[in-house]
Amino acid sequence: MPDTQELGTLETKKVPGLGKELRVALKTRGIKSLFEVQHRSFGPVLDGKDVIGKARTGCGKTLAFLLPLVQRLEPGKSGEPLVLIVGRASTLGGNDR
Repeated sequence: MPDTQELGTLETKKVPGLGKELRVALKTRGIKSLFEVQHRSFGPVLDGKDVIGKARTGCGKTLAFLLPLVQRLEPGKSGEPLVLIVGRASTLGGNDR
């Protein structure tokens, strides 16, 4: 098995801006480190910047955009996050071909 540094991962406790509650929630789900696309995009997305990420299948691109959004949610504060989900048009439209 390759060293995690070779895979470009970073332990969640080393990700700047990732709060303790979110780190604990990730740990309870077995996530102790983030893939490169996740930890590199976290800060810019958290700051509200536009980000384009490229990574191979299974490297957590969706989580890369969701983690900062969840981090920004504040209990008891109104507001709705806006998320763009990219997928196959036939899947989104309910057409199975």
